[in-house]
Amino acid sequence: MADAAENLRTFLLADSSLLASLGDQCNQIKALDADTYPFCVYFRTGTDPDTDRTLNQSVGVSPFRKFFDVEIVSNDIDEAADIAERVKTYADGFSGTFGGTTIQGLFVEDHDDDYRSRAVADDEAVFVQALQLQLVGVA
Repeated sequence: MADAAENLRTFLLADSSLLASLGDQCNQIKALDADTYPFCVYFRTGTDPDTDRTLNQSVGVSPFRKFFDVEIVSNDIDEAADIAERVKTYADGFSGTFGGTTIQGLFVEDHDDDYRSRAVADDEAVFVQALQLQLVGVA
């Protein structure tokens, strides 16, 4: 998978309701105009070759898992929660075409309460809904 991060952005913004909520403010780095809410920031947190969780692989292919933290940031707590819920509904359990490859599964979970946001400073008065995405497939 050439660029899982760019494919993730394209995948998320392919959902019309996420595109309507976020516009083009879904990036790997914090939005340049931090006063424009809501926005989505995501970070690749790991990658792991894993044959146990990858099903139906052919000889010569490389199974993988890639992990991303996704943060939905808003100055409205309900808006942040609604967008995060939409990401979960849209993405969790997805399998199929993902950029230039086919993935076997995309899994979405909430982060626990101990999660520290990397998109906002501790003193910013905004709300962050944090999710963890796991991409499972073969390259």
